[in-house]
Amino acid sequence: MKITLRSYIGMTLGVIMLAFCATSHAQSYWELGGNSNLQTTDFLGSTTGVPVRFKSSTSDYGMTLNGIKLGVGIGPSCNLHVHSTIIQDPGIVVPSRGDSVINRDDPYFGDLYTGEIRITNPNTGSSDNDGFGICQRNTKVTLLQRENDILEIKGYTGSGIVLKTNGNIEMTTGTTSFNNISVGGMATTVNFHATGNFTLDGNLSVGANFLCNSNGDVTANSLTVGNGFSCNNNGYVKAKEIKVTLTDWPDYVFEEGYDRLSLPETEKYIKENGHLPDVPSAQEVEENGVSLGEINAKLLQKIEELTLHIIDLQKQIDELKQGKE
Repeated sequence: MKITLRSYIGMTLGVIMLAFCATSHAQSYWELGGNSNLQTTDFLGSTTGVPVRFKSSTSDYGMTLNGIKLGVGIGPSCNLHVHSTIIQDPGIVVPSRGDSVINRDDPYFGDLYTGEIRITNPNTGSSDNDGFGICQRNTKVTLLQRENDILEIKGYTGSGIVLKTNGNIEMTTGTTSFNNISVGGMATTVNFHATGNFTLDGNLSVGANFLCNSNGDVTANSLTVGNGFSCNNNGYVKAKEIKVTLTDWPDYVFEEGYDRLSLPETEKYIKENGHLPDVPSAQEVEENGVSLGEINAKLLQKIEELTLHIIDLQKQIDELKQGKE
């Protein structure tokens, strides 16, 4: 075979190009379209101990990988450190929160809050209003269930606390024990539900109505309830002290002009109705229950009325004694 100078030069250049490509490809481990020839010793990072940083701009802190510590928006001081700076972005509307225009001049907890850690999955979706969030506004930490579903906090045995979508708190299994509970400034009813016993080692203070449903015993050192107290359970309610704050305490019985029934009128009412005036009947109590504070106020009202009747009777006795003398 006759080899011309032109073909020889072409073959030589081809071999050189193949060798160059092979050498170049062997040294270029990372490709934008993916890599197929990586070795177990290959890595992206630093060999000098300097943290690895990922940025989208020169002013953006981005992510920093320092050993086993990962920081988002900050140089990490723990295994995972997420930091958000002050958001200077006034006039943002957050429709999903029902807010009007707000002035976000501090780290704000909301659907657009950049410092939130959000967890989503294929069932929840991945938009601003999906999944589960953890974030902090100033020093207050908030756990947020963004879906229309319950929020569970459980321990090793599976028992724990369930926060319902309507705001009710349920205790799952076993005995639910607390030290102190204080709920104030609420306009709605605070509702606890326990499948076992509800045990409070300390004090319970509720600024609104309190409703407790339990299949066992309800035990506490003291209960302080601002409005109404209701407990539906199959056991006992045990407390060293139950304090109920009420208005309209029946001292009005002793005021001038108070119209109380006479003893004959009271006797007639009892014969016709089978219970004292202003006091619920046995059937009403069986069907609707009774408010602890309200029934105590009614009983005090009857005691005060009875006291006035006794004073009147004593005066009549004294007058009869003086007449005989």
